[in-house]
Amino acid sequence: MQPHWMTVLLAILATYRITRFITRDQLPLIARPRRWLDKHWNPLPSQDAWESYVASPPEAQQIFRDAIRKNLGIRSRPTGWRRSIAYLIGCAWCTSIWVGAGVSWFVLVFIGLTWPWFVLLWLSSSAITGMIAQREPE
Repeated sequence: MQPHWMTVLLAILATYRITRFITRDQLPLIARPRRWLDKHWNPLPSQDAWESYVASPPEAQQIFRDAIRKNLGIRSRPTGWRRSIAYLIGCAWCTSIWVGAGVSWFVLVFIGLTWPWFVLLWLSSSAITGMIAQREPE
């Protein structure tokens, strides 16, 4: 049986690597669908651009929508859930919460941690993954 600190370290590293694979890696198997989702479901990735779009008058919104549709080839305005999924796939902090849950569940089932340790491992692996991802160069 390996020490608990090693289990925690391996779970954190696994959470980080899987999160990076989903959010940043350029392997065509994952990068192509991620770019497609970002293009079609999240045409305004900047929160400031989205807020200025919502706050603008209806006539300006129509001009803006037409420009987005023409330039990006988007047929419909992104809805809340589609935009949220596209944002989730590009955000390391957001994705790491779900990946951390999966890795921690794996550790819970196959290594035999208790539920309090599951929660602690889940949240800590997600937080450390987000902090590492935040310090990576673009």
